[in-house]
Amino acid sequence: MITHYRKLKRKSKIQNFLTSASDFFLIFMETSSIHGFSHIVTRKRHPLEYFLWILTVILAGTATVQLNLSKWRQYQDNPTVVSLERNYLDWNTSLPAVSICPEAKLNPSKLEEVIKKFSYVKDEKRLKNFLLSLVFVSYKNFDVFMETFDELKTSDYWKAVAIVKHDLTYSVINSNAEKYDITTMSPFMSESGICYSYNSVVTQYNDPSYWESRNWSIVEAPAAFRGSPLDGDIFAQIMSMNTGYRLYIHAPAEFPDVALSSMVAKNNSFKELEIQALNIYSTEATLQLSIKQRKCRRPEESNLLLSPIYTYNMCRMECRMKKCWELCGCVPYFYRPLENFKICDIKGMKCLSKHKELLVKLRDPKTEKKIKCDCLPQCDEINYLIDSESTMNWDFGTTLKWGVIRYPRLRYKRDIIFGLSDLLVAIGGTAGLFLGCSLLSFAEIFYFFSLRLFWFIVRKMRKN
Repeated sequence: MITHYRKLKRKSKIQNFLTSASDFFLIFMETSSIHGFSHIVTRKRHPLEYFLWILTVILAGTATVQLNLSKWRQYQDNPTVVSLERNYLDWNTSLPAVSICPEAKLNPSKLEEVIKKFSYVKDEKRLKNFLLSLVFVSYKNFDVFMETFDELKTSDYWKAVAIVKHDLTYSVINSNAEKYDITTMSPFMSESGICYSYNSVVTQYNDPSYWESRNWSIVEAPAAFRGSPLDGDIFAQIMSMNTGYRLYIHAPAEFPDVALSSMVAKNNSFKELEIQALNIYSTEATLQLSIKQRKCRRPEESNLLLSPIYTYNMCRMECRMKKCWELCGCVPYFYRPLENFKICDIKGMKCLSKHKELLVKLRDPKTEKKIKCDCLPQCDEINYLIDSESTMNWDFGTTLKWGVIRYPRLRYKRDIIFGLSDLLVAIGGTAGLFLGCSLLSFAEIFYFFSLRLFWFIVRKMRKN
């Protein structure tokens, strides 16, 4: 008897709950400003009418959701556009940075310093022969070693190369020395060994002294040398170098990449270059978007293991390094040393030499399939084209002169074409078209299922 009473009581509670829920739902549907809801709950209608209104509301709601999802995807994936600008008299153009990799790699007088620094190495003669090969190592000649040498720790390779590097002598002038007093070149470790850069604002992050200090902070760099059509031609000249060199032209906020085209100049030559520039910049509004939306990175938005700043070529270098690790279980010494990446010994470098084409181009030579690196371009970047080049013999030391003779008359601007306000307008317009609702209708839904629902429950409890 008691069990039967309990069942009836439980059944009564469920019925009361369902009745209350139905009443609240009917109140919401009858008073909602969303078109079609009131027709669904109007009494004394033919069943066919109910069916048609329910079907109409479902189709309208589905169309609203689908169209708004497409607008959301556009906002997330393609909110920007690249357009042309032509008001060139207002622009400043940066002088290209140059990276000079000396043809002479070794200073023999520094070998004794290496022997003193790494006193644990006993075979001095073999160490000298090993360093003679190590300083020339790059992706193109990992197999230069004739015999193994295990006495020098692989973690000390880059330190030894930095010590015995060739001492490049030179003097520098530029066309605006009063404002840009840049008279020195910065040494840095590249994929072609020790090189020197001029007018670069990022290569200091690959300076061996920066590595040795275990510094991971962003360093304030002097402004790059720039000019405008009102300044006239801008140029720089590096004179009296004591060796030939391999030359890379790149943006001031970029690293040279081993896959970039380069030029070679012999000792006692004079090379002159006239260069054109093409700029791409991003507006402030674009930079407020997420990285995924704008599909570019600012220098301070680094996600790299090798550097606290981001550049496209540094990302490719890290991709190349990770591929070395994947293929041979080690990485070349000319990347910044990291705890989880073992530096290649001679055996490891010979392994890398088997894959040099794949590593340089980051493309499988058999299938022509690109290696996935997920490298985004920089939000502000400059591309340079060599307009003219001339080389002649020069008896007064190796000399390089380069400059911007013709300023660009157009540049590309990355700007927002579909922003947050456009998204809100699109969502509101679609909802108004199909459902006849507005922002107040959504506020109404929130009100009904929060505050109104709370007081509805309180009244029912008091009544019971």
